[in-house]
Amino acid sequence: MAKARNVAESEFIASVHWCHRFMDRHDLSICRRTTISQKLPENFEDKLLKFQRFITTEQKKHENDLSLIGNADQTPLTFDMPANSTVDAKGTKSVSIMTTGHEKDRFTVMLACLGDGAKLPPYVVFKQKTLPKDLVLPWGIHVRAQAKGWMDESLVKDWRASTKKKSPCVGLF
Repeated sequence: MAKARNVAESEFIASVHWCHRFMDRHDLSICRRTTISQKLPENFEDKLLKFQRFITTEQKKHENDLSLIGNADQTPLTFDMPANSTVDAKGTKSVSIMTTGHEKDRFTVMLACLGDGAKLPPYVVFKQKTLPKDLVLPWGIHVRAQAKGWMDESLVKDWRASTKKKSPCVGLF
């Protein structure tokens, strides 16, 4: 709208109500992305309870302190997270979202917590051969490079060594 009337974007001001009326006048609506995410199995709650009972039984049987029991998971993250919604014509069946082209570039993050509620530092793995020498990292985050961008045996050993200082449990498995 600002471009059509040669008004600088910094000078164009519109209220939320104006935007909604504009969209109504031009038959536009806010549309959600049409892709479907992965679904959980139907019996996941039963499996979760069974696993929880198993861990509780083992913890009591071996008299382990909760700080010696941990859970870790690796998750891939993207650098570009496209929006879930955009403005498009009402009734549109398929909605496309513009991206930077880097939505498939990923890195891996290992997150872990202990049975007593303690959280271990995040362990981040970037897909590259080496990290830049002048890289400034936030305190408390372990960052590594790996050619394929995921955890391999050597990085798991490094994760264990780097988090052993925070918790003795990572050396037990």
